[in-house]
Amino acid sequence: MAPQKSYDWSDDFKSIIKVVKGYYTLSKAEEKEIKSAFEFLESYTAGKISDGTQSEPYILHPIRATKLLLSLEPDIDTIVAMLLHSVFGVSDITEEELEQKFGTR
Repeated sequence: MAPQKSYDWSDDFKSIIKVVKGYYTLSKAEEKEIKSAFEFLESYTAGKISDGTQSEPYILHPIRATKLLLSLEPDIDTIVAMLLHSVFGVSDITEEELEQKFGTR
């Protein structure tokens, strides 16, 4: 069996950043934190398929949820939390590991 290809989330990242910059002055550090959340999400969802689908990459669920949330103009912590909200359901990561990477909020 061939290895699963990762989903290319670069366009999703760019579109989220563009929307955020429309209502918030985003620092380079905050942009880097959102990118880090995407990278972390990818590492824990690569090759996983959404329930009820035959081929949709799981990573699309938290990305779509985050894009929906953007209409409320959330802060950076909320955006990161939305991107990572479902890693517990599809991985063996612990809350402590997630806090170690992103801190407590």
